[in-house]
Amino acid sequence: MGFDMWMFARLDYQDREKRRAEKSLEFIWRPFYDHLGKSSQIFTSAFYDEYWVPGNLLPAMSPRNHANPVIIEEDYPLFNANQTAETFMAYLTKQAAATKTDNLFVPIGGDFQFNDGPWRYRSIDNLMKVFNAMYSNMTMMYSTPSKYLDAIIAANETWPTKYDDMLPYAQYKDDYWTGFYTSRPNFKSYIRRGQHHNLAANRAFSLMILN
Repeated sequence: MGFDMWMFARLDYQDREKRRAEKSLEFIWRPFYDHLGKSSQIFTSAFYDEYWVPGNLLPAMSPRNHANPVIIEEDYPLFNANQTAETFMAYLTKQAAATKTDNLFVPIGGDFQFNDGPWRYRSIDNLMKVFNAMYSNMTMMYSTPSKYLDAIIAANETWPTKYDDMLPYAQYKDDYWTGFYTSRPNFKSYIRRGQHHNLAANRAFSLMILN
């Protein structure tokens, strides 16, 4: 399809923990093994967490929680910019320890969390201003997947290769996602056709009873 990279969030929690420890959240995914070679592979980046706001930033980044935005006016009673920047830095420090390059991609969004766009972007702008003033060793900026890909390719790292599927997976110890999206298509086809035959047989049996 012409894509240069695939970024995704849904990953087995044990696989994510292992990849964090091995700095392998980014890899070459070649799902059809070697018989198609490099023509089937794509550079893949699994998010450090899921695709929403980092957990420790949620209170300052989600208007649906009736929270206060990031406030930079120091004389305001609810001033919280410095504390929020410190919290974000602690999160980035953990993410950096699981990343091969000096570039970190952090989604700041999530399901139904942009229902007040101006509120959110004003809060992000304020955090960015304070964060960049407080920390000279990091630069927080708006970016895109393509800019991120260009930056990590420029780092000239080597990446592991993954061959198997991503599904099924467990989000938590007792929370499994199975039969989801396009995994096991043959099995799903058998189930669908079997359900059709079963429904047809049930209807025929009902008609026999009525007669």
